[in-house]
Amino acid sequence: MLQRNYQMSPSEVAAWYGAVLATVVFMWNVVWNVYTWKRTGAIVNVTSTPNCKVFNGIPNGLEDKTFIFVWAANTGDRKTTLTHLVVSHYTSVFKFLIRIQSEESGVVLRPELSEPLPYVLGPGEQWGGGIIQTKKLEEISKKGYLYCGVLHSSRKRPIIKRVIIKELKDD
Repeated sequence: MLQRNYQMSPSEVAAWYGAVLATVVFMWNVVWNVYTWKRTGAIVNVTSTPNCKVFNGIPNGLEDKTFIFVWAANTGDRKTTLTHLVVSHYTSVFKFLIRIQSEESGVVLRPELSEPLPYVLGPGEQWGGGIIQTKKLEEISKKGYLYCGVLHSSRKRPIIKRVIIKELKDD
């Protein structure tokens, strides 16, 4: 049996080192570009809070109402315009995940206790709007999946969050 004792020359070692290093640098560059691309522009985060009451005596007769408050915060580096406050109802998680047409969906034309829409939301700014929490919304939340959120000019689909309305206990 013939054995070969193969040693790499210094130029072959340098070539392999350069090839591996170039591949690592190329992959790092791709990952970094994807990361920065995903982090640029307007990034709107939404939260929805049900069962909210207002205690400071608002003058327009809404002091006895319960609200679902939707907060939108722009954590990106560019401004965007909030155009609509939306509500959607899905009967199953599957329909929500594949975004089949919701059972019911609607637009809140005049959000309560907030700046009117459309509203320009700059980087680092927040906007909050109230939806009057009706018996119908409470029933929808119990029977299926209720989502509230905002639609903005930098994205085609609304950014929505699930709202779970629980019955409040009277003290």
